[in-house]
Formats: sequence, structure tokens, C-alpha cells
Amino acid sequence: LDPLYRARRLLTMAAERPNEKSHEKVMGLLRAGDPRGGVTACYNAKEAVRELYPVPDYDPLNVYWTYENWVHKYARVHRADCAHCNDGRGSHGADLSHAGRWLGPYEQFVSASRASEYEALPCGHCSPIA
Repeated sequence: LDPLYRARRLLTMAAERPNEKSHEKVMGLLRAGDPRGGVTACYNAKEAVRELYPVPDYDPLNVYWTYENWVHKYARVHRADCAHCNDGRGSHGADLSHAGRWLGPYEQFVSASRASEYEALPCGHCSPIA
């Protein structure tokens, strides 16, 4: 796969949000897939603009993600800190799999529950509406 395609999700995340390993991965993929530096320049510009608009502290208890499984045709809403969600990366650390994808983040449970084309039920592990 194209290195930039592999980095697409990480490039949209805030630079301070991914861990050090993710940051190293992004920089490596940029070096491999962006020989002229255009995408790297855009990524750096995005981060510079983000610094101008501070965001309130991230609270995983008030952030929701929806896992949509298109193989078994179901959806589950999770809190960001749920072990099954892992802030939209799932328990295996991938945002997209052969069976489904993570949708989000959402600030409200209702928004997360409406994100999928399938009926979304709350996760039984983290109980996001409790």
C-alpha cells in the first residue's frame, strides 16, 4: 500500500494525541510517501493552525465512538476509554478491519448512536448511557 494511504488516519489526528510510536510512524510514512514534501508541509500547517485554536481538555468519559460491523450488520456505541474502543482504535489498535470500522468521535451519545446505518446499541462493557 501507498505510505500516505496507510498514514491517512494518523495525519488527521492532532499531533499531541497519538503516542510517540504513532508519531514516529507518521513521520516515517511521510518520508517514504512524500518525496517532494507537499503533504508534510500541509500536515505542519494544520498543526500550526490548531495551535491558534485551543481545544478544551479531552475527557474520554464524554466522548463516544460507534463501532460498525458490516459483516454481522450491527453497531455498538462505546465511551472513548472503553477497552473495546481504545479511543476509536479498537482492542487491536486498528481503525478499520475486514469486518467493520470506527465512527467518531462524538460529543453526545445520541449522535454516536445515529452514526451507523445499523441500529446502534450501547456497549455492554462500558455502559455509555449509564
